[in-house]
Amino acid sequence: MPAARRRATRSPAAAPVRSPGGGEPAPLAPVRGPSAQLLAVVLLAVALNANTLANGWALDDAPIITANPAVQAGLRGLPRIFASDAYAGYYASLGAGDLLAGGRYRPLSIATFAVEHELFGDSPAVGHAGNVALYALTVAVLLVLLRRHVLPRDADAAFLAALLFTVHPLHTEVVANVKSRDEILSLLFILVALLLVLRHAEAPRPRTLVLAALSAGAALLSKEWGVVLVALVPLSLWLFTKTGAASIARRTAPFAALTGVYLVLRFRTTAGLASTRPPDLLTDPFLHATPAEAVGTKLFALLDYVRLLVWPARLSADYSFAAIPYRSPGDPLVVFSIALYLAIVVLGIAAARKRSPLAFAAAFYLFPLVLVSNFLFPIGAVLGERLVYHSSVGFCLAAGVGLLAALRRAFEPGPARRAAFLGVAAVLVVVAGGRTVTRNADWKDDATLFLHDVAVVPRSVLANGNASAACVVRAEGADGEAREALLRRGAAYAETALALHPGYVDGWFDLGAARYGLGDVDGAARAWNEARRLFPGHADLPERDRALAAGYLARAQARYRAGDVTGAGEELEKGRRYAPESPELAYWSGGVKRAQGDLQGARAAWEAAAARAPRNADLLGQLGELYLTMGEKERAAEVLERALALRPGDPALGKLLDQARKGR
Repeated sequence: MPAARRRATRSPAAAPVRSPGGGEPAPLAPVRGPSAQLLAVVLLAVALNANTLANGWALDDAPIITANPAVQAGLRGLPRIFASDAYAGYYASLGAGDLLAGGRYRPLSIATFAVEHELFGDSPAVGHAGNVALYALTVAVLLVLLRRHVLPRDADAAFLAALLFTVHPLHTEVVANVKSRDEILSLLFILVALLLVLRHAEAPRPRTLVLAALSAGAALLSKEWGVVLVALVPLSLWLFTKTGAASIARRTAPFAALTGVYLVLRFRTTAGLASTRPPDLLTDPFLHATPAEAVGTKLFALLDYVRLLVWPARLSADYSFAAIPYRSPGDPLVVFSIALYLAIVVLGIAAARKRSPLAFAAAFYLFPLVLVSNFLFPIGAVLGERLVYHSSVGFCLAAGVGLLAALRRAFEPGPARRAAFLGVAAVLVVVAGGRTVTRNADWKDDATLFLHDVAVVPRSVLANGNASAACVVRAEGADGEAREALLRRGAAYAETALALHPGYVDGWFDLGAARYGLGDVDGAARAWNEARRLFPGHADLPERDRALAAGYLARAQARYRAGDVTGAGEELEKGRRYAPESPELAYWSGGVKRAQGDLQGARAAWEAAAARAPRNADLLGQLGELYLTMGEKERAAEVLERALALRPGDPALGKLLDQARKGR
C-alpha cells in the first residue's frame, strides 16, 4: 500500500484533530505518561472499590446467582444459561413462571457466575473481586481509547475524563451489586470493540477487525447495550479517521450483522415468555398515568439522570412506582428537560460537522439512554442508576473537556494552571471518590441497603417493601424492646408500601411477617390471605400457612391453660383452616372437646390425629383412656398396648391397660 494511502487512513493519533481546548496545550496532569496514567486510574478504581470485598450478596444477586438453579449447577448449568432468559430459573423455582416476561437474554455475565460457583462455591468476596477487577480494566481501556483516538492531542482532557469516570459515585451500583457485572462487561467490550475498529482504520489487519467483532458479540451477550455499536462505530470512524464512506460501511457491516444475529437469537430464546398476570405498577410504573403524564414523566426522568450525574449525593438502588411522581408535559422541569436535550442534540450535530470529540460525547451519552428512556419500549422502571452507566462515558468526556477548557480560560499557562488542574483532580478524588467509598458500604447486605435507600426514596413502593423485610430479618436477631421496635417499624414500612400500591403482593407478605412477629396472628392471617387472593399459587403460601397454624396452636394452648376452654377451641378452629391435616391441632382439638364433655367430638379428633401420628404415645394414651370411659374396652386395650410398646414401663399407661383388660 502506498505511503500516502496509509497516511490518509490513519487516525488522529497520527493526524490529530484540534483539541476543543485550543492549540497544543502544555501538560497539566501530575501523572503524564500513558503507562503512569493507566496505572493511576487502575489503582484508584481498585482502592475506591476495595471495601466492596467485605460485602455480602445484595438485591438482585439472589435471583441471578444464589437462587438461580443454572448458576448453582456450576459448569453443568452453562447450556441452560445460554438457552434461557436471565430470570427463568429463579421464577420457575418460585412457581411463578407466569410472572416472567421475556427480553432479558444476558448469558455471558451469568456464565461467569456459574464458573465462579464451580471453582469457589457461593463466595460473595470472589464475585465482588471480579467486579472490581473488571471495572478497573474498563477504566484502563477507556483511558487508552480517549488518549489514542478521541483526544490524541489533549492527554490532560483524556485523563480528566477517565478520572471522573473512575471516581463517579453513580457507578457504585454497577460495581457493588455483583449481579450488575452484565453492565460492566457490556461497556468493557463496547470500548474494546471501538478501540480495535479504530486501530483497524490505522492498520487494516483482518485479525483486528475480527477481534473487534468478537468484542461486539461479547458485549451483546453481556447485555443489550451492544446494539449501540451499530451507530457508534460509523460515527467514531467518521470523527476520528479520514476513512471514506464506503470504508466506513464495510467496517460497520460486521457489527450490523452481529446485531441482527443476536436479535434473532434473543427472540428465539425469550419468545413466548410473557406474563399471564394482569399488569402491575411494579412492572409498569406508568399504569395509572394518563398518556400525557406518561410522556411528561419519561421526559422528567431524563432530567433526573442529568441530576444524578452532576450531583450524585443521594443514591438509591430503587426508583420504583411513586418514587418519582407523575409529571405533566407542561411542568417547568419537563420543559427544561426538553430544552436541555434539544440543546445536546443540536450541539452534538454541530460538533459532528466539525469532527469534534464532543460529538462522540453527545452520541455516547444519548444512544444508550434512548434504549432505557421508555420511549422505544417499556423497561419496567422509570429510571435506575445502573441504567446510566454507559451514558456516563459521554457525560464524563464532555465534563472533562469542559472543565479543562474552563481552567485554560481562567488561568494563564504556567504553575497557576497546573495547580488549578491538580486542585480539580484532588477534589474529584476526595469528594466523588469519598462518596463512592461510603456508598459502597451501603451495599453490605440487603438490610443495610434497604434501610438506607428508603430514606432517599420514601415514597417508593419497593423501597418501603424491602425496608419492611429488612426490619423483620433484623428483628430475628434482637430481643425485647429492640425486637418490638424493629417489627413495628417493619409493619409501618409495609403499610406505607400498601397505601401506595394495594396490589403489592410482597408488601402483604411483609406486613404479615411483621404482625406475626408482634404476636398478632389474626393480623398476619389477614395480610397473608390478601396475598393469597392476589397471587393464589405463590410458593411462599404453604410456609405461611404452617406458621399460622403454629401461631393459633400456641394461642389455643395458652388459653386452655388459662381455663378458657371455649376460646382455645376457637383458636384451634382458626388454625385448622391453614393445616387441616395437622395431627397436633387435632390432638389439642380433641382435648378441648373432651374438656367440654363432647366425647364423640374428642373421639373423632383423636382418631384422626392417631391416623396421622400413629407413634405418639401421649395421643394413644388419651384415646385409650377415652375408649375406656366410653366402655369400649377392646379398643381401649388395643390402643393402650400400642402406647405402652412405644413407652415401655409407663405406670399410667400400664394402669389404664389393666383396667381395659378386666372384664374383656
